[in-house]
Amino acid sequence: MEALQSFSKKYWSCGFENKHGRCSLAKAGHGPKGHQRRDGKILASGDYFSDFDPEKTLREWNENLGQKIDELQRKLESKRLQQAGEKSYDDDDEQAFASEIHSLQTKVFFDKIGNVSNFVSHVACFSCLRELPEHPLPCGHVLCTPCVEAYGRRSGKSTILIDSCPLHSSATRWVTSWEINIKPRYAGVRILSLDG
Repeated sequence: MEALQSFSKKYWSCGFENKHGRCSLAKAGHGPKGHQRRDGKILASGDYFSDFDPEKTLREWNENLGQKIDELQRKLESKRLQQAGEKSYDDDDEQAFASEIHSLQTKVFFDKIGNVSNFVSHVACFSCLRELPEHPLPCGHVLCTPCVEAYGRRSGKSTILIDSCPLHSSATRWVTSWEINIKPRYAGVRILSLDG
C-alpha cells in the first residue's frame, strides 16, 4: 500500500485539463501556483485532484492476482491428473509442468509489452523476478540458477545446456546449445591464500 501511495504522490499527474492543455504536475509538486503544463506555463489556479485511488488499485490487484494463481493452479492440477493416468507421477514431473506453464505465461507477458531485448537486468532474474541473476546468455539476458536448471538440460554434474532464452524462446533458438557451468549445490566460497 505504501508503494502505491508513494507512486500516486510522486508520479501520478493531476487530472485537471482545459482548452490550453493538461496539468502535468504530480501531487508532491502541485503548489500554490496551481495547474501547470509540462513547459511550466500556468493553466489555471486550483488544487491537485486525481481519479487514481491507491486503495481501490490494491484491492483490484489482489483480486486479479488471486484469480491468476487459481487459474495457474488448475492448469498444473490438470497436467498432473493427465500425467497420472499415463504413468507414475513424481516431484520432477511437477517441476517440469510448472516450468512449462511459467514459460508460456512469461512469453505471453513479454509478447504484450514488446521487444523483450530492451529488458535486461543484473539485479533480478526477469524469468522469475525472485532470484539474483548469475548466468548471462548470448541474447544479453541474465538468468538465475533455478531458472537455468528449470529451462535447461543437464549434460554433466555441473553443466547445463540451454537451447534458447526462456524470455523469448522463439527468437533465440541457438544453433549450438549454450553451455552454463553452475556451482555444485553445497559448494562453499573458496578463498585463495597466497601466504601459505
